[in-house]
Amino acid sequence: EAELLAPATAAALIGNQMLDFKKQDGITEIEEAVQANAVERRLNDQLLADEELGRIHVRREAPAVALCVNNFSNFLDLCRKVLRHIEVGVPVVVASRLNTGQHTFRWAVILFALMRKHEVPLSLLTFASLDIPHVQALVAANPDCPVHFTGSRDTAARIRPWAPRLMASTAGPNTMLASGLSPAVAQAVRWSACIEHSGQCTALRHLVLPDSVPLQQVAEAFQGTPLITAPEESLARGEFAALFGGRALAPAGGYRVIPGLPVALRASKALPEGIQEHWREVYLDVTQRPAGELESEGFVNELSAWLVREQPISVAVNGPLSLGVRLWERTGQVVFNVGSPEHPALSCQARPQEGECFGEFPPRAALGLHTRFPMIIPSPVAAYNAAYAPEHLSCRALAPVPAGAEFCRPLLEGIQSPLVRGYVAVLLAYLCDAAVGPRAPPG
Repeated sequence: EAELLAPATAAALIGNQMLDFKKQDGITEIEEAVQANAVERRLNDQLLADEELGRIHVRREAPAVALCVNNFSNFLDLCRKVLRHIEVGVPVVVASRLNTGQHTFRWAVILFALMRKHEVPLSLLTFASLDIPHVQALVAANPDCPVHFTGSRDTAARIRPWAPRLMASTAGPNTMLASGLSPAVAQAVRWSACIEHSGQCTALRHLVLPDSVPLQQVAEAFQGTPLITAPEESLARGEFAALFGGRALAPAGGYRVIPGLPVALRASKALPEGIQEHWREVYLDVTQRPAGELESEGFVNELSAWLVREQPISVAVNGPLSLGVRLWERTGQVVFNVGSPEHPALSCQARPQEGECFGEFPPRAALGLHTRFPMIIPSPVAAYNAAYAPEHLSCRALAPVPAGAEFCRPLLEGIQSPLVRGYVAVLLAYLCDAAVGPRAPPG
């Protein structure tokens, strides 16, 4: 792995991704991968330690199938879905992607060469150049295969019926609430909405502002956005949020295009319903409410309900900390950042390399329509297809109730199956350990 992400090979990975996906800033992804991989390796170490102690069993009988995404493929696919599985002995099938498949094929070739050099069994990796019907046939022949996918909810919902063990990370309408549009917040809006020409899962899609900020002022925030013809231009300038010029944007109904820029805006007092992602097209819905209403109990509850229903990946609040706390307490969004008008938070930021949990969840009520489990990063990815050992659960069924959770004793005693009781005991011990409020970071 160190050799794979060393400067020379990493440069090839970045270059291939730039050629195939037109990614502007592949360097930051590699930097994040190097750091986040260290976290996930330690989690894999814990997974293997639990297996050695007889607590769990990692299923290795069926290969994991990686349906790749190319905008973050060097980290999410190559490192998380492939290397971390191989590391614990789970074989992986990398399925080609019809629209931008060359990048994944190129890194698979590089990985094959390194596996051969370091005598890692080549049987642990397969690259399958398949169309969707043949991927379906592959999974049908191996129904125990975990299938890992990162992409839109619509696509995940179409995959789910033929992939019973689908582990999907899905996009949502990333949202920023700001108490005003200071110059710093305006730049945060532009960067968040335009990152990789709206080609990253944390790109801003929904902005909440006081109605004293006219839509024209929002449009002006995008003026001066660099226009490029090729991603090499951004790489040379250290840019990540330039827009590809020469693209005529035919806006969807209700949106208007900013003159001279491929950016579409729409303003409304109402929170948007049925919001579409418009992947790799810059669309921004702006909800405008009276300034005094933004912190009202009624609007906080309304926005919180909308966030829970729509499930964006990230939420940024650039306003009073108390407002951010109230929204957080009502939503529990996975990636939640609070900034100020002078030092704003972006929607397009997450720090899995520092152990921050990052997740791309479907709406909770429709979770089963899109995925078997919610996917959390960082995590030991092979754990999603692992199982507790019956012997371990039987032992846990006899363990004393954790201190502070004695009120759960009647619930545990009412469970007849030792395996079910043991599983509930494991969950209870986890909740007692986890639900203690904020923890100080190490160091």
